[in-house]
Amino acid sequence: ILTFIENQLPGELKITESEGDIASGLVLRQTSYTEPELSVQADRILLAVSLEIFPLAARIDTLAIQSLNVKQGSDEPGQSSPEEILASLALPFPVYADDFLIEGFRLSSPDGTGKFEADRLSIKARLHDKLQIDRLALEMNQSRLLLDVTLGLAEPFPIEMNATSSLSLTLGDAGEPQDVNIQASLGGDLAQQLKLALNSQEPATTVDGSLHDL
Repeated sequence: ILTFIENQLPGELKITESEGDIASGLVLRQTSYTEPELSVQADRILLAVSLEIFPLAARIDTLAIQSLNVKQGSDEPGQSSPEEILASLALPFPVYADDFLIEGFRLSSPDGTGKFEADRLSIKARLHDKLQIDRLALEMNQSRLLLDVTLGLAEPFPIEMNATSSLSLTLGDAGEPQDVNIQASLGGDLAQQLKLALNSQEPATTVDGSLHDL
């Protein structure tokens, strides 16, 4: 299976050590994937996948990654448009991710400087003709984010998102961080117009608006 996956990828995949099987749990250690625009490294990956025949579907029972580092290869825009990238995600049969966990995630720019870091990311999702994220939980810097998203993968790319976050922010001159709880909703079409609503109780803030010509 690993050889088949490696042959399908445009870049170079390296796995230092592997053990187990993909049905009960395949463990990959010191895994890296490199192509001109992207470099990915992971200390440890645990993967378990099952296949359902009638109807055809793939289920990722477990995908747990420790220390995932993603580095962009270039800041130059790629050849594919965002619309082409979204459309390419559509699959002929559904793939379910029941237990997707990343502990330690870092996204960096081509020069190695950090652009985004998270302590823990867990996802339950489904990918077919649309991307449906039933639960995404993100923890970073004493802040937490919980959201659900449904995103269509064909024009006009309809999207519905609801999010609740608790952000640890330093407000005013006090210098002491405090939790700011925010609720947000986003809906509409990526290719046309999106409606956005943000609410927080302390400090009391309400924002309503729309985004056009994305």
